[in-house]
Amino acid sequence: MDNDGQRKGWTSTVSPGNYQVTCGEDNEEAQDSMFLHATNGNIVVLATNGKLRLQATDIELVAVGEGGSKGNIKMTATENISIDCKKFQFNAKNYYKLCTSGKADIIANGVLNMYGSIVKAVSDGCALKDSKNNLQRIQQENQE
Repeated sequence: MDNDGQRKGWTSTVSPGNYQVTCGEDNEEAQDSMFLHATNGNIVVLATNGKLRLQATDIELVAVGEGGSKGNIKMTATENISIDCKKFQFNAKNYYKLCTSGKADIIANGVLNMYGSIVKAVSDGCALKDSKNNLQRIQQENQE
């Protein structure tokens, strides 16, 4: 489906029932079998009243950009984000923060190792009277 010359508007495929694309039968596992490319602008995949499922042997999310405003992956959920796996690792080169206005638990039914070249622990106990190490400043920075 191609047309020479100037094109205006959209090309739309509408299906009142199911719509399926199958490809790659003759390809090897490592080959790219389907490619969606938007030269400029966003790609939107929307299930107005349903779930979006990605299923594969591996899923890679890669954001490429420079500076602080590009190259980011953002996840937002109005309720929960659940991760269930054998091994969960993340590596933050400069900074990470876990934050909640409610309860937080760190649980290890085996060994819990924690290491820091400097470890500071601050509670609300210093909210009324500051400690000799000025920990009240940290307590105030983390209040909502």
